[in-house]
Amino acid sequence: MKVKVYHTPYKTFSLETFEILLSDPPPEHHWVIISGKDCWLFRYDQITIILKCLETVRTLIQNKTLPKCSRVERIRSSLGSPLPSLIRALVEAPWRRCRTLWHSCDLCWHLSSSILPYPTNNPREIMGIIPALEPQRLPNPKLNFDRPAYRLFPFSVYISGEGETTTYAPILEGVNLVGLMRLQSAVKRIRHYERIHLEEIALELREIIEYRKKLAREICGLDEELLTYAAYLSVGLAKIYPLLMDDGISDFYFDMERTFAYIDHRDYGRCLTTTFLDRNSMKRLLTLTRIAADRALDRLSPSIRATIKTREFHIRVSVEIPPLSIEGTSVSVRKFFKNPLRMNDLISNGTITQDAALYCGERIRERRNFTIYGESGSGKTTLAVALDLLAPKAWRKISVETEIVENVPQLSFGSHQVRLLVGASSAEERERRTAVLNSLLQKSPDYVFFGEVLSKEDSRALFQLLSAGLKCIHTIHADSAESLLLRWVYQHEIPVQLLGELDVLIHMRKFVKGGRLFRRVTRISEVSISEPNDLPKIVDLFLWDDDCESLKPAFKTVNGGGSFEGEVP
Repeated sequence: MKVKVYHTPYKTFSLETFEILLSDPPPEHHWVIISGKDCWLFRYDQITIILKCLETVRTLIQNKTLPKCSRVERIRSSLGSPLPSLIRALVEAPWRRCRTLWHSCDLCWHLSSSILPYPTNNPREIMGIIPALEPQRLPNPKLNFDRPAYRLFPFSVYISGEGETTTYAPILEGVNLVGLMRLQSAVKRIRHYERIHLEEIALELREIIEYRKKLAREICGLDEELLTYAAYLSVGLAKIYPLLMDDGISDFYFDMERTFAYIDHRDYGRCLTTTFLDRNSMKRLLTLTRIAADRALDRLSPSIRATIKTREFHIRVSVEIPPLSIEGTSVSVRKFFKNPLRMNDLISNGTITQDAALYCGERIRERRNFTIYGESGSGKTTLAVALDLLAPKAWRKISVETEIVENVPQLSFGSHQVRLLVGASSAEERERRTAVLNSLLQKSPDYVFFGEVLSKEDSRALFQLLSAGLKCIHTIHADSAESLLLRWVYQHEIPVQLLGELDVLIHMRKFVKGGRLFRRVTRISEVSISEPNDLPKIVDLFLWDDDCESLKPAFKTVNGGGSFEGEVP
């Protein structure tokens, strides 16, 4: 993609802003970046229409013999207005009567036909040019658009590195200006049809999206590949569409409204993005979050968390508003991958070494207990799921999770799995969660996936399971294995004798290097009983080596060597 950059001192996109483009037009098929107070990216077809509009305006200004058409007067009075107001006056429906002449003059028809990229009398398509001409906001003009890193229809994703900052830039390249106008027209038709024909209002986003896909197909005749984007455009989530659909993104964040999102990416780590959340898009996201949580979000309850699941994605949205969030509305979105990382993927991206993965795979097949600890966002759940996928297919597995579905459905892999969803945000839910955990003793599982140990009640239920002979893999927040054992004993009041039921302890950590975020296994240990009333000893098998920045065996031989196997097909 070829780009030409223009610099302007003006703060808004008025006629004066584009004078430089009229005097120095961009080369053919070049996109345009206009950098001033803010930075904007225009597609080539957008800039072509805009320049047509401006040339038409120049003609109107210079021609003194034009009839006294009210539409011409509106255009002349819009010259100092932002560009959208000027274009709206230019493409206004030509059949609207002029206030002076009381009929549609030839000039009105000429204006619309000379500006629009294709002939149409459809008012929805004509007015659809306004949102279709909206440029994409950029954090800076120095981004690299030479070649996309990958495609995410209808977007192309460009990755640009500058200093310590990596920028993730999804650019809408799969739909041209005519297609965007027709998409906007389709959205208006869908909403109009719903207002007239919809008898029962759907509240869940999944139901809304599926219904609007059906309308886009049957009423609007859109191509199959555009149905999904059109449905999310109709509910106001087009701004964050790439972040929701990209399976390479694990989390994305907005610290306040009217800011650029930043993300955690599987391959590129922590990235700034070109996704700018305006006020309207923020309101839509908050509305969907309130509906999913079935709770109010106001000054009395300024924090909310909800899980939203559609056919395309599964996310947990956390929102804080003032007075809790001082700077404004803050949004954090955790994504759960449809295609989880397998152990071979974690080896390939450097999360764990092959020797350590082989050791973990052997311990899983021996039905050992696994405790995966670390800070928030360090990749604990990702590793836990990858380990759980290594278990033999014949095992009966039960997953106990919070309102966030952390594990993945494994029935399609040929495994035997039961998934139980129990919240932990209220006292009543925690009591029910403890009852569910205790009931596992009667369900005869071969292995238990306990998503996350969150509370004192969770810890007690966990050790009750372990002491009863059940085998488990679970995650918990902790800074070190030693501090974790102390917390269990002194804060959660777990008898020290029960700590011997633990087997393998794995520490996950986050590293930031060169502006990128990395997740690594930095310690693998086993618990060894010493004296009955003393804390168990922690025997390190693999330790992180800062010099070579890799996980190294603590002994010469930890496993039997060989290659790693055991992936789920």
